[in-house]
Amino acid sequence: VADSDLTRTPDARWPANGGSLANHRFSRLQQVNRSNVSSLVPVWLHSTGIEGALETTPVVVDNTLYATTARGRVLALNAATGERLWSRDPDPGTVTLCCGPSNKGVSVYSRMVYVSSLDARLVALDARSGEPRWEAALADPALGYSATMAPLAADGRVFVGVSGQRYGIRGFLAAFDAESGEELWRWHSIPADSPGWWGQWRATDPFGTPLDRDIRGERADSFVTRWTWGVGGGGIATTPAYDPENDRLYVNVEGPAPVVDGGVRPGDNLYTGSIVALDARTGDLVWYAQYLPHDVWGLAGGSPPFLFERGGERYVAFAGRTGW
Repeated sequence: VADSDLTRTPDARWPANGGSLANHRFSRLQQVNRSNVSSLVPVWLHSTGIEGALETTPVVVDNTLYATTARGRVLALNAATGERLWSRDPDPGTVTLCCGPSNKGVSVYSRMVYVSSLDARLVALDARSGEPRWEAALADPALGYSATMAPLAADGRVFVGVSGQRYGIRGFLAAFDAESGEELWRWHSIPADSPGWWGQWRATDPFGTPLDRDIRGERADSFVTRWTWGVGGGGIATTPAYDPENDRLYVNVEGPAPVVDGGVRPGDNLYTGSIVALDARTGDLVWYAQYLPHDVWGLAGGSPPFLFERGGERYVAFAGRTGW
């Protein structure tokens, strides 16, 4: 898969987790339509042999379908017949999971398949054989870190985030060289200081909905709990959108930790519950939009961001757990 393949609207292939780097999840194919969808019948069935829910979005390249099981086993199948071409188990060691195992899928790029693992690793496999090419440790799984998102690969780099906010991680997104596995940068979703973590003490969300916060009480407690940014959560569980024209990533950051107890984490808890734009070359923050300050309902995060144009302007959007 080349960079040019990832910027087009998918046709007979589905080269990226979101269909394209913009995460459109849209195909122009019209072979299946309203008039014939009711007559579809199974052509093949492939049993993974693994218990657990499938949350993977298959990637299809050159008649090969790549998918993952709940525990991160990568499957390469003949897309026409369902025949298994190869499989590779990431062999996760120590894992700390709140809600059962899950894996969102792979990224295929320049003869490699990239997958994250439940024990917080990024693994690169040969796309034809499934043989390991390199792996990189993201964080210590014994501290609650895991990785479940489908990585994003583009312009010679691979981007992946970590999960585990229910265990008090400090979330981040990291970039790696696609060929060598060298880490290029790491952006933490929780600022490394209390004022940055506290934010602007917002009483409403961006749409004016009251958050029913005791701002005065939070400020009074803020000195005692000023250390909580270090375990503030902010996992990144969905694949970012990428705009190659400005070399920018758009990331949906999950909620803060602890999930529903806001009393020990005063402030807006930046940058949880936010869409953030990052410079893909450096990992520097370009801007952020916090849609849910001080989340105490577990509603932050949700779906991957996607990019679109309207009236000559470019936008980023996502569907959230808040119903908007």
